[in-house]
Amino acid sequence: MKSKNRIIYIGNRLQGQGLNPTTVDTLGDKLEIDIDLIRASHYKNPLVRLLHMWFVVFVNFKKADYLLIDTYSTSAFNYAWTSGKLAHFLGLKYIPFLHGGDLPKRYKSYFNRCNKFFLNASKIVSPSDFLKHETEKQFDVNVTVIPNYLEIEFYAFNARKVSSKVNLLWVRAFDKIYNPTMAVNTVSALLQRGVLAKLTMIGPDKDGSMETTKEYIRKLGLENNVTITGRMAKNDWIKKSSAFHFFINTTNADNTPVSVMEAMALGFPVITTNVGGIPFLFEDKKEGVLVPPNNAESMANAIIDLLSNPQKLEDLSLNARKKAENWDWIIVRSKWLNILAK
Repeated sequence: MKSKNRIIYIGNRLQGQGLNPTTVDTLGDKLEIDIDLIRASHYKNPLVRLLHMWFVVFVNFKKADYLLIDTYSTSAFNYAWTSGKLAHFLGLKYIPFLHGGDLPKRYKSYFNRCNKFFLNASKIVSPSDFLKHETEKQFDVNVTVIPNYLEIEFYAFNARKVSSKVNLLWVRAFDKIYNPTMAVNTVSALLQRGVLAKLTMIGPDKDGSMETTKEYIRKLGLENNVTITGRMAKNDWIKKSSAFHFFINTTNADNTPVSVMEAMALGFPVITTNVGGIPFLFEDKKEGVLVPPNNAESMANAIIDLLSNPQKLEDLSLNARKKAENWDWIIVRSKWLNILAK
């Protein structure tokens, strides 16, 4: 019987700390069905988390085929490049898995460090054509695109139609970079245009933006129009999703947000800012609608345009679902197993 490949996968496993699961959680759960997977780290303290990652690599490197490294644009990039450096020293092949719409900014600020990190990598994986393009433009490397995955059977398609009362859904962590107040401003703009609109915002607080958003809602007098639920399990918000008409995404920087992919699978007309990798995710005005960042008026106008054109709205809903079916785990699984083969 052929033995399973052994992979060490490092990233921020902070789901138990009240944060949303990351790919080391979600992708890791799927990969460990086919692969002998060792994951780190779950410690909340950043320094302890980094030391634990190094410890796991050092203890297991002789028995591992690859080290898979979640590589973010934030300070967590330090976990990635230092772990890659340790793996290279130990003779363990490593694979950076790129994340974050701001990663190209990291390339410019730390070019030499990033260049060495990528040149010493065995392979490089990106979930988007955007990061593939930006990485290959900066460095003499080849990047393989493996999209984020969905399990399509868990996303019941619901064709969206025009309604006299508009319910908007926003699902994201409350973080300044995701610009939650733009979502509130979109509701305000719709109300000013005579559209009966309500917004539900789902997600955990990450940097204090939830309280800032609540204060802003009170300032605008929109307490009856905007509801903040806080963190909610994925299955729970998906069950509630049939009550909503549009999914809005207001981020200022991003790569390929899974929440947008999920919304498309559910048949939502998605109206999102055209930042980072999002324009690479779908075709504008066919599978979703792109608007300028931090422009609530444009987002409101896009919603009003769809409300005035029922056929366009229904086509957008159907096309979004068809696009999302390309991200099913059955398709994505084979791509990962090919990359992680011995």
